[in-house]
This record gives sequence, structure tokens and C-alpha cells, in this order.
Amino acid sequence: MNAGGLFWKRTCTALLLMAGLTACASGHSQSAVPFELHAASLSAQAGWRQAAVRDGGPDVYLAPQVLLSNSDIAKAEARKDLNGLVTVTLDLTPTGTIRFAQAARVLQNQRMAVVVDGVVITAPLVTGLLGGNRFAVTGLASLEEAQQVARGITGKP
Repeated sequence: MNAGGLFWKRTCTALLLMAGLTACASGHSQSAVPFELHAASLSAQAGWRQAAVRDGGPDVYLAPQVLLSNSDIAKAEARKDLNGLVTVTLDLTPTGTIRFAQAARVLQNQRMAVVVDGVVITAPLVTGLLGGNRFAVTGLASLEEAQQVARGITGKP
């Protein structure tokens, strides 16, 4: 390849790289809103932090260990169920499914806090066996908010 051809090849490569970086910086590659699942308690525990629950329930204390996070979520979808309750249905990755099953065993008869963007959305008591690769988050005010949360969790528009 001659010097002129090499120059144009390098220039085109550099322009493509800059276009990709510009798209990332301008938000075309949306970053995910932090999603976490924690063990929770209504009473203070050593090393756990106190947090308000958005739905107005009593404050909870969050375990420091994150049981599930954004990387465990394959898909998030906002919807209304048959009773009109707004939910965000989360489909887990294979690794997320394993982590969720392990967390469910630990959380039997304990609270589980769903934290989205640093806010505890809900902290239900786990009374039954949890498992599978799908679960739903409730406690959102509207379908529009649920859609925003679903987009934020996966980082996809």
C-alpha cells in the first residue's frame, strides 16, 4: 500500500473511532441506573446502613453485600399486571439466576430490599421460595416511572 493509501486508511479509522467515542459521550450509549438487591432488616445491624423506603414504610437497614446488580439483569420491562398494578419485570442472566437462587435461600423469612438509583423502592418480607430467572418489582408510582426505571436498569433506550 502506498503512503497516500495508508494515510487515508488511518484517517478513516481515526474518524470512526472519534465518532464512536462521541456517541458514547453524548448519551447514545446510555449508562445504567444502579440497581441492587440487598438483605434488609427493620432493626439495626452492625455494619448495615439505614435507609428510608420510598413507599413510606418503616426505615430498613441494608446489608453491605449486593446480592444482585445490573450485570445480573438481561432484560427489564415495565407493565401493568391484570389488577392494574405497575411492575418492572426483570429477566435474569444465567449468572443472575444462580445468584438469585442463592440469595433466596439466605433471605427466607427475612426482608429483601430493591434499590434503584440509591433509593429503596420496596423491602418486602420473603415468605415463599424464590427462584427462576424472572421476578417483578412493585412500588412504582406510574407506568411512565416504571418504563424509566426499566430503561435505566438495563441502560438501553
